[in-house]
Amino acid sequence: MSTRTLRLRDDWDVPIQPPARGRRSHGRFVGRRAELDRLVDEVLRSPHKSILISGYRGVGKTSLVYRTLDEIEGRRLEPNASSRKEYVYVLLNAAQLEAERSAESGIEPRRILENLIRRLYTAWKAAGLNAGLTEEVGNLYRKAVASEFKESELVEQKLSEIATRESEKDVSVRLKDAKVGLLASLAGGAAGVGLAVAWAPSNSALSIIPVLVGALPGVLSAGYRLTVRTESRQEVSNVASGLYAFDASLGNLEFDLDDIHHRLQAAGIKVVYVIDELDKLDEGRVAEVLKFFKNLFTLSSAIFIFVGGEELYRRFHRPPSGDPEIYRGREYTYFTSKYFLSRPGWADVNEFFDSLFIGVQELGDEEREQLEQLKRVVALEASGDFFDLVQRIKDYVTLEGGEPALQLPEFGPRQRLQSSLQKALTIVFEDTYQVQNPSRWQENELILRALYRLADGISTARAGQPFQDPEGEGSTDSASRDFLGFLDRLGVLNATGESESEIGGLKLVVRTYQRTGNAPLAVPDSLGMRSEVEERFFQRCEQVWGRVRALGNTQRLVNDEDPLSEDASPDAALAGEVGGLRGFETVSSAFAPRIPVYVELLTAEPPYDYRREEFEEWAAGLAGVLELLRLNVHEFLARLIASAVPGSQEQALTLPLPNVLMASPSMSRRALVVTIRSRADQQALLEWWRSDRDELAVAVIVDDPEGQVRLSRWPKGFTPHVRLTTDMPKGGQWSRSAAENVRALSDWLI
Repeated sequence: MSTRTLRLRDDWDVPIQPPARGRRSHGRFVGRRAELDRLVDEVLRSPHKSILISGYRGVGKTSLVYRTLDEIEGRRLEPNASSRKEYVYVLLNAAQLEAERSAESGIEPRRILENLIRRLYTAWKAAGLNAGLTEEVGNLYRKAVASEFKESELVEQKLSEIATRESEKDVSVRLKDAKVGLLASLAGGAAGVGLAVAWAPSNSALSIIPVLVGALPGVLSAGYRLTVRTESRQEVSNVASGLYAFDASLGNLEFDLDDIHHRLQAAGIKVVYVIDELDKLDEGRVAEVLKFFKNLFTLSSAIFIFVGGEELYRRFHRPPSGDPEIYRGREYTYFTSKYFLSRPGWADVNEFFDSLFIGVQELGDEEREQLEQLKRVVALEASGDFFDLVQRIKDYVTLEGGEPALQLPEFGPRQRLQSSLQKALTIVFEDTYQVQNPSRWQENELILRALYRLADGISTARAGQPFQDPEGEGSTDSASRDFLGFLDRLGVLNATGESESEIGGLKLVVRTYQRTGNAPLAVPDSLGMRSEVEERFFQRCEQVWGRVRALGNTQRLVNDEDPLSEDASPDAALAGEVGGLRGFETVSSAFAPRIPVYVELLTAEPPYDYRREEFEEWAAGLAGVLELLRLNVHEFLARLIASAVPGSQEQALTLPLPNVLMASPSMSRRALVVTIRSRADQQALLEWWRSDRDELAVAVIVDDPEGQVRLSRWPKGFTPHVRLTTDMPKGGQWSRSAAENVRALSDWLI
């Protein structure tokens, strides 16, 4: 096999950097289109938001946020941009937030607010915007550091006082040293006596100044101006310090910051805060910060984007624990929007790889196959993680002429197995189990995490090592069972035992496997069978259709119409007939629209073009239809009897039985329709029948999956007129069809 060296781009391992106003970011970001589009839309469209971006460490949360800001900046810079709104990006991490604990409150709220304002002031200056608000932003900053400002002013005040005393002392000394006589003009000095006494301390050496004023007006004038200026400065400093100390209270600072946000947005400027690395703080501290500033973060005219680990998503997304009466905990509304980033799918990983190389389009078919295998091997070794992908690629990188390059390797059996496992994993996940709804993105991560863990274990397992299907109901276990079954069909595993089990209402085969030691030569592009998600929907359709067909056929026979055979294709018209009856409307609304999908699964090969969320929603709806049919068969028969007997009506009877009883009386005779589900029901029915059996016809429906009811043990004289089983019990079977018994009951009533 030939080998080929691929040149890597110079920035192939450089992560994306944040943008600045008028400048796009640099660094590499690929994929995440669905998440990126949603986040860009929210930031552009919303006047205020508190957004949580969460996921495990290294999944690319910060890179997604930076790419979002970069795309917003790119749209703003387009020549024909529809909006010229300006953006100020305020970036800080948990360390810069300085949410330090205090003994009293657990956090330092003022320090947090100070640092938000400080970072806003810095970002505003860097943006260089001139919207007439620069002075207001600066004033807010000075208020935020008012305690530091006051301390500075007090120091200056002390220095001024010292300077004043030194100056005054200098004046006295100069006067003494000059040895000016006392023959000065008293008239001239009299003009300055009052002024001199006004500012000279009584115990000061300047008490002799009134005698000297007239002789030295110039010296006195200099001393006077200096002293008055110092006193004025002291007074202003004291007032300013007191004013800022008053205005810079925590509540006022928060109000002023909110006001600045509002005024900036009114001027067409949106502030976007990115508070990163919250996973470096204890989640309890994060919750304290968010609780303290909830209104600022959720209602102020700015966008706040918080970036943290998956533990934050669990804390702020899960329902409250403990008190069952509490519908929603306080922390649930701390974020108006929540994103959970799972590790990327194959399409993103593949695009990321292709973006690293120069000249990929020039590769031949054989070299492309080598590159494809390399991608899958590295993806499996990195468990599909962007952060680890870069580290794993470095294992294959060399320097050629001082430039990074990668030589396509020739792989052995283990690498071919890894490549096959990664492709099989991708098919199971992306064909069936990947969810698109943002509120459920965390499920994608949990499923991928489980599948990669299984694949890694199989890739390193020795021949003969056992593996077991999990038996849980969740999507993670369902995907794992489908993955192991797929590998069994590929020959990577060999099933050594199986047992039937009911999991989540679905009858499944649970298997044990052994590692064969083989690596498949090729992996198909689809699963080739119905997944558990699809099978659950299919089995629900089978159950509902079986009951709908039985009820519909009973009605058709009573009306002298031909019934449908057991192998008849599902019929929407028959479902509509049953669903047209009062109380059975969900048969029409929940089952009839699903019949085309049911037929497709019945007749066509996978894959099927439906999302997992759709199959789950449909299956849940059909479970409700099935329960309605199971519980209300007696109502259906009562109505059927009433429609077959002229002048009869449906009527509910209250009897000492643990199930609903319906009757359809005529003028002189009564008909009882009852469902029995256990031996106790059967005994209760018989006891009641013995006490009130005159002029009574009994229609019995048996719904007994456990097989407790013994149909062959009815007492002498008890002959049910209508005998219908919804699930055939183990104790026997009826001799006539339900339709024949309805006719017999109708004849008896008439």
